Amino acid sequence: MRCKCTIILSVATLLGIGASAQVQTSDGQAQTEIRTAEELAALSDSETSLSGDYVLINDLTLDNWTPIGIGDSDGQGFCGTLDGNGHTVTIAGFGDSPDNTRVGLFGTIAEGGVVKNLRVAGDVDYTGSQTILYIGGIAGINYGWVACCASVIELKAGIKNTTTHRLKGITWYEDGTFGGGIAGINFGTITNSYSTGSVSLKGDRTMNYAGGIAGGNGHGIKGSFGIGVGSGGVSVSVTPGTAAIGHVIENCYSTAEVFSEADMVIVGSGLMKSATIVKSGGIAAHNHPTGAIIGSVSLCKTIQASAKGQSGISTAMPTASIGIGNYRHSLVFFGRDIVIREYKNGQERKPRKFSNKEAVSLSVTQEESWWRYPDGLTEKQRAQTFGFAFGDDEQSPWAWDDETKRPVLYWEKYI
Repeated sequence: MRCKCTIILSVATLLGIGASAQVQTSDGQAQTEIRTAEELAALSDSETSLSGDYVLINDLTLDNWTPIGIGDSDGQGFCGTLDGNGHTVTIAGFGDSPDNTRVGLFGTIAEGGVVKNLRVAGDVDYTGSQTILYIGGIAGINYGWVACCASVIELKAGIKNTTTHRLKGITWYEDGTFGGGIAGINFGTITNSYSTGSVSLKGDRTMNYAGGIAGGNGHGIKGSFGIGVGSGGVSVSVTPGTAAIGHVIENCYSTAEVFSEADMVIVGSGLMKSATIVKSGGIAAHNHPTGAIIGSVSLCKTIQASAKGQSGISTAMPTASIGIGNYRHSLVFFGRDIVIREYKNGQERKPRKFSNKEAVSLSVTQEESWWRYPDGLTEKQRAQTFGFAFGDDEQSPWAWDDETKRPVLYWEKYI
């Protein structure tokens, strides 16, 4: 249900000179109302506006959109709060900027930034001219918190750049296209959100990661390796890295179609040739050691990866970093009827198999009882049991939709 708000009108508003109204929530916090696309775009105007507290009042359509908070070396991400208030933002197209590598409603949601109760829609086809592209319906990169959001966007994206010059990107996600229904890359938290529609990436760089929720989740670990030469001979030291789990996708699901395709790119020589890596995943294409995917469900209609060169991996679950085995940080269920296809050099490969413990039938997932937490569980038991919290607020944000046979967010059902 909507929070009770007290309208606070500034003198400028009362005089009719265009200042935005503010609302005061039930907990006493002032929020600035966003009624137009121009007002939404103004969030990028300054560090102050990027850290404000906002509530969306209308559905909006955005043409030639410049993402809020680019957040690269020349800009700052959004570190405020945007409450979508159950409204839909439809992205009709992104502006063409050769310097922008982070594309979405937000370029970057910074640490401390919150986006909630929002639906993003649209049919977008975007081609970047850089060697790196992070793109998502809500954010190119998320370091903050995305909660109770829905992405119904049809997203097509890629890179057209055959040079061997490497633009500096984020370590572990370099030289390629990384896209998802919610975020291109998640370095924060995405909770109680879902994605439908489609994510389709195509490029001619060395990596393409497409995911129903995020292209990639978390990052790798850093250790050290040293060689010493002395009077006693040669010594070798290895210090293993550590990974603190802090990048989370929890209680999310996706029914999107996910496609990723890349042509072979020759980089360097010898062993470095033909290093194309293409991954598609129902929730995320790749889950690094700092990432956890918990209590989430992949029901994507089709998941497909097509690569020339080294590898193409298409999977309902995220792939883990080599040698890490961090599926232990993941609890992902998937529909047994998903069409999963992998192609390497034009030849279809047999996709990986999953255990019956992870797979569920479509008929099971069409039952409300399968998604709900059983009654009477303690907090400890709930933490160890799969289930979505059903109710009518942000703490219990899910409601059952008999028409789609899927959970929807409380604001879609009760507002």
